[in-house]
Amino acid sequence: MSACSRGAGLRLVLGLLDSMPERRLTPDAYSYSAAISACMREGAPEEAFNLMSSMREGKLVPDVYICSAAISVCERGGQWQQALGFLSQMPQQGLQPNEVCYNSAITACEKAGRWESALGLLGWMAAKEVAPGLISYNSAISACEKGGQWQVALRLLSSMSEKAVTPDTISFNAAISSCEKAGKFELVQRLRRSMETRGVAADEYSYSAAITTFGKTGEWEKALSLLHEMRRLGLRPDEVCFNSAITACEKAGLWEPAIGLLRSMAAEKVLPNLISYSSAISACGKGGQWQLALGLLGSMSEKGVTPGAISFSAAISACQKAGKSELALNLLRSMESTGVAADEISAAISAFGNKGEWEQALSLFREMPQVGVSQDASSFNAALDAVVDTPAGIPLFREALELQMFPQLLRLGYSEVDLHELSPGAATLAVRWWLAEIVPHLLGKPDQKPSVSIITGYGKHRQEWRTTAGIKETISKLLTELQISTSPTTNPGILTVPLKGLDVERLRSLFLEPLLVASSIEDDAY
Repeated sequence: MSACSRGAGLRLVLGLLDSMPERRLTPDAYSYSAAISACMREGAPEEAFNLMSSMREGKLVPDVYICSAAISVCERGGQWQQALGFLSQMPQQGLQPNEVCYNSAITACEKAGRWESALGLLGWMAAKEVAPGLISYNSAISACEKGGQWQVALRLLSSMSEKAVTPDTISFNAAISSCEKAGKFELVQRLRRSMETRGVAADEYSYSAAITTFGKTGEWEKALSLLHEMRRLGLRPDEVCFNSAITACEKAGLWEPAIGLLRSMAAEKVLPNLISYSSAISACGKGGQWQLALGLLGSMSEKGVTPGAISFSAAISACQKAGKSELALNLLRSMESTGVAADEISAAISAFGNKGEWEQALSLFREMPQVGVSQDASSFNAALDAVVDTPAGIPLFREALELQMFPQLLRLGYSEVDLHELSPGAATLAVRWWLAEIVPHLLGKPDQKPSVSIITGYGKHRQEWRTTAGIKETISKLLTELQISTSPTTNPGILTVPLKGLDVERLRSLFLEPLLVASSIEDDAY
């Protein structure tokens, strides 16, 4: 069976094990060990779990190797709970888990993003006098990275030397990734410099993460410097490195180095993608090179890259900045004719908004009907995000109300405003409107409850891109700025606002223009 387990499929091995009693053979620990090893190679945690149960039923005691193999099966199959189950059962069977057992369990937790469990196992190892090794720490740091725990990841990295464990490239890369995802760009650069001082070799990922941070901060000279350093060390920059460097140039409005990087990609046999072209087109637009921007857009299809909403929006922006409004409108028509859907145009509007170009965002939104694309709730959300803090915010929100883009706002009555399906910008304007136009009518009414509610949405009822945390955080911040207090509530998706102490005149000042819809509602309707 041991030989079969190495060369045959899992089904054959399990079949042989099942047939042993028919041949008057009793499976022993070695038989089960071979079958569990086959499970480990094929990533079959359920079968391994059943085999371990069968061993207990047959009063066979697994050894450390068998348990280690079973935990490894769970790790490879992403079954972190079963891995912890196997590990916890070992002491009950008189077995002391070794470093391999713990490492497999920690890695299973890491793959599932269970950073608390990974840290718990690391502490358990120390309590059981099993010294955590490099793999133990690397898996735990990676678990923290996946769980968004950059501070804990850094503490683990720092503690390695105290435990006589030397961090390697994987250790640093996991910590770098955790800081990069958290937007801690200065820490990313410190970690990379620490690798140099400690003599830890930086690889492509180390440089990619560092260049990515420079791309986000617009430090184009540093991004290009790291690209040159990679080449000097014999490391090959990938599309992420190039794209980040191009983005850094785009943020600085430097079209020439952006185009140079795009050409370098072809020379170094790195295929430019949608991000590469879109960033370069945007750099040309900022540099006043609208003809070059259009040339790049036109060349994308020839290079096997399908233009998307972001690349079109970058070219539209370039034309708008150059005063070529007719060309911009033609590009918008091209978006529609090439199959760019309404949601992609909404993405393009968001792209303008994210760059602070609210006028371009609003212009693109206004041009949608001219090319036969209907303005829907998604496009209104994108546009409202872009203009929320501008003079265009209130009029556009009133327009959305008039067109009934957000019919659920007052679906539960005037005492509750429901922000489901609203983006952060739309939600901000909705709450301002509700506080100014609706809540004042509720004050002093004898049958009115002492508080009103803002429903931010929670769990499965809110789409992933409109996360509860983002909306709730946005509205909580708004209420704090307005010096409007909230009361504790057991529902994490609701903010409760006490009516006592609210000033009518101050509320009305939050949304100054006259309401275009529901303005004829009499006070007694409330």
